[in-house]
Formats: sequence, C-alpha cells, structure tokens
Amino acid sequence: MAEASEHDTDADLLARFTAGRATPAGPPGAAAEAAFRELVARHGSMVLGVCRRVLGDAHAAEDAFQAAFLVLARRAEVVPRAAAVAWLYGVAYRVALKARAADHRRAARERRAAGRRPEVVDVPPEPDDLKPVIDEELSRLPEKLRAAVLLCDVEGMSRRQAAERLGCPESTLSSRLQLAHATLARRLAGRVVAYSAVGLAVAVPVALAEKAVAAGIAPAAAAAPPAVAVLADSAIRAMVWGPKLWAAVAALLALGLAGGAAVVLTGPAPPPTAGLTPPFAIRDDFDGRLRLPWRPIRPDPSHASLTKHPGALTLTTQEGTMYEGYGQTRPKNLYLIANPVAAGGDFVVTVRLVGFAPVAAYHQAGLVLYDDDDNYLKFVHEWAWFRGGGTCLAAVVEEAGKAIGRHPDPPDGGDSLWLRVIKRGGWYEIASSRDGEQFTSHGEMGWRSGGPRWLGLVAKNGGSGEAPEIDARFGFFELRSP
Repeated sequence: MAEASEHDTDADLLARFTAGRATPAGPPGAAAEAAFRELVARHGSMVLGVCRRVLGDAHAAEDAFQAAFLVLARRAEVVPRAAAVAWLYGVAYRVALKARAADHRRAARERRAAGRRPEVVDVPPEPDDLKPVIDEELSRLPEKLRAAVLLCDVEGMSRRQAAERLGCPESTLSSRLQLAHATLARRLAGRVVAYSAVGLAVAVPVALAEKAVAAGIAPAAAAAPPAVAVLADSAIRAMVWGPKLWAAVAALLALGLAGGAAVVLTGPAPPPTAGLTPPFAIRDDFDGRLRLPWRPIRPDPSHASLTKHPGALTLTTQEGTMYEGYGQTRPKNLYLIANPVAAGGDFVVTVRLVGFAPVAAYHQAGLVLYDDDDNYLKFVHEWAWFRGGGTCLAAVVEEAGKAIGRHPDPPDGGDSLWLRVIKRGGWYEIASSRDGEQFTSHGEMGWRSGGPRWLGLVAKNGGSGEAPEIDARFGFFELRSP
C-alpha cells in the first residue's frame, strides 16, 4: 500500500484521493486509500469531538462521524484546499445538528402518538453543557481563522507545523491565530463562557475509524449504514441546493418579480447585508402600508390585513406550531425582515400588541427572532395552557429542535402590551410594559451571540386545531441600537 506522510498537506492528500478513488469500474488505488485513511487519522479526533458534544449520545455521534467523512469523500473536489480542516469541521458540526434535530422530531412524534405535550422548563446549563457554545462560535469563524484554531488548539500542532500544513508563512498563521483567539474571547464573553480548547478532541476507536475509511473509499454509499447515508445525503443536498435557492430568490427580487407579494422562504436565511452599526433605528407603524421589507414565511393573505383594523397590521391566528416538531402543521404568516444589524451587533426590538385577548390553548402573538423552525427565540403573549386559564407571557428558545422557556405573568392593566427583546452578545433580555415607557424585565435567556437571521412577528394557535381564530393587532415594530 502507498504511504501517506505526516508532511503531506491536506491539499496533497485530497488531490491524491480524488485522482485515484473508487469508481463503478473498480476499487480505489492504493495511493487514494492511503490518503483518505490519513485524513481520517489526522482529523478524526476533532470530528468525533464535535459530534459527541452536539449530540450527547455516543452511538448517534458515531453515525455523524461516519457521515461527515462520507461527505468529505463524496465532495472532495470542492473542499477548499487551503482550509480543508475548517471545511470538515463545519460539515461535522452541521451533520451533528441535523442528527440532533431529527432525534428531537422523532421524540416529538412519539409524544404526539402517546397524547403527551412536553413540559417547558428552565434548565440551567451544567458546566459540560457550555462546550457546544464554543463549537457554535468556532463554526462562525472565517475558514482561515478556524483552520488555525483547529490545528493548533484542538489537534495540538505547533505553529510551525500548522503553517506547513496550511501552506502559509508561520507569521501569517500566528496572526490568524491571534485574531481568532481575540474574536472568540470577545464573542464568548457575551455568553459568560471562557474559551478553552481542552477536551475538544477525543480519541477515535480503531473500529470506528475503519468504518469511516471503508465507507469513504467504497465505489458508492452502499457501503455505509443506512442512517449514515441518510445524514450524508441530507448534508450534501444542503450544500448543493442552498446556494442555488438563494441565488434564484435574489434574481427574482432583482427583477422585481417579487414586488409587494409575499415570498415563501423554504431554505436557510441569507446572511444580513445592510450591516447597520450604532446609532440606528428603523420602524414600521403599519399606517396603511408596509414600510419595511417584510417577507412572510408560509404566507396566507386571507389572514393578514392592513385595513381590517386601520393603523395596525392584523394577523389572524390559525393552527400551526414549530415547537419541537410538535404537530403536523407549521405556522403561517411569520412576518419577518432580514436582520439588518452588523454581524453580532446588539439591538433592541419592540412591538406593540393592541387588544390581543387569548382565550384558548395555544393562542399566542408577539415577537420572534428566527433562523428556521428548529432554531428561534420567541417572546409572546399567550393563553396559560399549563394552568388551565388566564394569560401569561412565554419566552422560548429552541435550538436544533430542543426548547427551553419561561412563563412570567404580564403586567397588569391596559389594552395594549409592549413586548421587548434586548440583545447583548449571546444574552437576550425580555421585558414588557403596559404604557411603552416603564418596562418590567423578566430576565435573560442565552442564545446565539451572532444574532438571528430574521426578526419579526408571530401570531398563531399552536398545534391546537380546536382553538378559534382571533385577531392579533400589531401597532408598530421597531428595531434600534441599545
């Protein structure tokens, strides 16, 4: 068998693998197999580490580990040669998140079948639970900075070795590492987490590494277990079709075909483009027309109006939930704007609800900070289903299909209710008011320090098909700097 040397760069190994890997006509060449085996040996501890932290289950992590390397094998041609380790880390992180979301959806289906609704509780994080926060911030670093951190901090290479591996001067590597450390420290400080790479890499069982190699060098995915193949296929589809989807949406908007019509957002949100920096303030008073570029998700024009109650945007509730995959119907008319704040920037977002009177489970209306149906923060006025009557506020953070939340009481008196979320790094303070002047804080909740992709309004009946439809009137929406 041809030998692969530790002095080979990842780019060398990828070139050797793609040149001689298996085809339907025959098995891989010895050099290709040796190259892929070296890639698994070189980066396996990093990949298995992130999979275990995200999933918290050893068996599920092993499937995600194999899937990540299967994606590497099948997409080897497009891997950026100068930052292959960063690319592979990103793949492993996303595959693990997909696996975790699928597991939560499966658990939710089982709860539905048993007729149970999950309890929403505040769960303080254990010290070990904070490691995934570091993974989240690592995944947000530019690939060149992430590669420096992964090679030096996670895989334990010296700066000279890492520079050789990446094919750059040691001074360049040092600058990247210094910038990456400063960025991580700043972002994590906002989430009350200290950066440490200790424990981010774990030992890979020999048998598991062999499974990953066997699947990667096989002529087709048939060599991979079904669960592994499904995860890999899902990740590859997202890579291939995600950019194409948003290129098509951008083209429609540029041509003016979207106009004032609603746009259905079915994929991941595009990154913010405006990059607002303090001081800033944008506002929509819903005075007969929409002044912000709203993009409803799953739009239903029959349940949205600017004229039904003049001076307000009226969203009429209907069945739909995104809570941990509960229920079969996703909510309609999530009215959102792309987050225009510069990446990671803090903000204050406020909405005024007028005359909203929830009377049944699970009537709710208010603010939503949204990435997708499995990743969001909502702060709403809601029917107090858990105590059988009355109303409450509900603040829920859901990540990868797993939710935690709290239910404070709303302030007394008045027909209007102001709801506010204040972002400070990775912490989001929730507050409410009956006059728009004096706000009561209901504490903070941890979420993404990078900020949501979208911000906006939600009004729905949750998973209940029996609750009557009621109007939620939004008097204004405002986004400003703190």
